[in-house]
Amino acid sequence: MYFTITTMTTVGYGDYSATTTLERVFVIFLMIFGVVAFTFISGALSSIITNFDQSSASLAEKLLFLNKLKVNHGISDKLYSECRQAINFDEKTTMLGLDAFIQSLPTSLSQAVTIAIH
Repeated sequence: MYFTITTMTTVGYGDYSATTTLERVFVIFLMIFGVVAFTFISGALSSIITNFDQSSASLAEKLLFLNKLKVNHGISDKLYSECRQAINFDEKTTMLGLDAFIQSLPTSLSQAVTIAIH
């Protein structure tokens, strides 16, 4: 287990080493697999974080604009609260991919799903 982890992370402390040609070939493939797996995991994690940051920034921008409307045009607290709830609801459904899912359905099904969820 120790050898596998140090090899896959390409650390290789040197206290265990491959001595035969078969062991060296195995270790080479194990290192390549470790690098490729690490690359895919890092890329996926980076993509998830980037998407989360973009959606958070979009929500913050909408709420900032709403706050400016309240201050500059004096909209009521009730209207402000309703707009804020609508923005939060829209952001949650967009993040879940609901809009894209409904648009991918045939018209009759998309109408039925829309009616069912509202």
